[in-house]
Amino acid sequence: MQHHKRSFFIVLCSLFLCLSMSYANSSSAYPVPQGENVYPFSPVSAPVSGNDLSSYKPLGFGSAASGGSMLDLTLSLPSFSGPVDVYLGAECDALAPGEIFIFTSDNNIIPSSSLTEDIDIRFKAGTSGGNTYNTILQNIPVSALPPYTWDFILFVTPANSFNSYVAWVTELDLSQGSSGGGTSPSPGTDSTMESEIKQNIDFIFGITSGFSDSLTEATSIFQGQDNATIVDPPINSTIQAVSSGSPVPTTTITTDYGSGYTTTSGAVMGGNAQIVLSNIQFTSQTLGTDFTGTFNNVTKNGNPFANGQLSGNILMSKISDDTYNTSGKINVNNMSINGQQMSGAIDISGTMGTLDLSNIDIANMIKTTGDITLSFTNFVSGAYTINSGTVHITNTASGQGTITTDLQTSQGPVVLNMTSASSGNSVIINTTSPGTAGPYTVTMDNVILDQNTCANYPTGGTISFTNTSTGKTGVVTFSGACNGTYGYSEQ
Repeated sequence: MQHHKRSFFIVLCSLFLCLSMSYANSSSAYPVPQGENVYPFSPVSAPVSGNDLSSYKPLGFGSAASGGSMLDLTLSLPSFSGPVDVYLGAECDALAPGEIFIFTSDNNIIPSSSLTEDIDIRFKAGTSGGNTYNTILQNIPVSALPPYTWDFILFVTPANSFNSYVAWVTELDLSQGSSGGGTSPSPGTDSTMESEIKQNIDFIFGITSGFSDSLTEATSIFQGQDNATIVDPPINSTIQAVSSGSPVPTTTITTDYGSGYTTTSGAVMGGNAQIVLSNIQFTSQTLGTDFTGTFNNVTKNGNPFANGQLSGNILMSKISDDTYNTSGKINVNNMSINGQQMSGAIDISGTMGTLDLSNIDIANMIKTTGDITLSFTNFVSGAYTINSGTVHITNTASGQGTITTDLQTSQGPVVLNMTSASSGNSVIINTTSPGTAGPYTVTMDNVILDQNTCANYPTGGTISFTNTSTGKTGVVTFSGACNGTYGYSEQ
């Protein structure tokens, strides 16, 4: 069933929860999907037919569609002229980043992280649609559900084929009908406080390890181990220019996967991307370049992977055998990486030892000797915004260092003073004194970052959040799960 798993993630928007009611479907049959078509629609209480596929609203959500207190999930399909496969899912980045909850034909809801090869993720297989009403969820109190916005998708392909699809996508806001805070996954705790702490956890680690890991993945497209990548002029020209002391020519690296290309790693890629390196400096004393990277609907194993543009520059001037004065800037222009929309600017300044530029993740940067400041300006990542501020990283050859954040964000100020210590592939983080994250003081105790194991979340340690108004403390304990979940208690 691997093919079905790959096809589902082709849009990366998704669905979770609710539907029930009926609608009159058009009696005419539509052709089996051809091409790639995505139709957004606003939530409705019951499915609504249309004059064409783009005006259909095939999912209904009961009163929750308009901020009511009850949620029902109902599906009604248009008629198709031939058999089609149907996929249904839900996603909520605020609750479980990267997790997709998949509705299967046997009325189960399975997180994507729990999928196995023997699970058929099709909600319906080989159907022709028509006036069939499927009540999937019924009479679910919104107050019992996480008070977030959920993305839903209904995805239809020709039977046993993934070359074409039609998808309907909508967003359902469950905060309005939750009557004061929604669900509390931990019995006996303050659901509002737990929700706010969850947002702070996602912000702190999403903006650091999540962003850097996304950059690493985006640049991996240009590594050039596959025939899909062309370097112009060829590498030999650059080597000859460097050896002769001539200016290094502007270099264009183009990767074109077309509609589908299997890389040497086994990933199936689609789309194309190009990076242009200009004003290249490559001498014994200086390394630098201006860059512009353009990504055009790049997909990976059917998943939207990268779309948009990065630009900026980097300059490293040698001041000793292993230390460089470093400056640069990264401009993110409405870039989507792994479904996370980002924009804004990051300035880089300071000194740095040798850095593996093919692996720019936060743990790798922390391990690199030097003293670097990252300055953020109107940087947006998903639901979070850094209006201004800095992250200051220092590290010694022994792997000991400090990390200081002074950020003004949409969640409030994030001011943290931390120590870092390298241990194998991991970095262990502790606060030197309680810091600030919005309305909370924050203490970190042996928080472990290991991006080889988990890109976006710690794999161990605890973080304590104390509300400055009430004095109540929520304690988050990381056990190694890499899906945004963790232990939570209050005191």
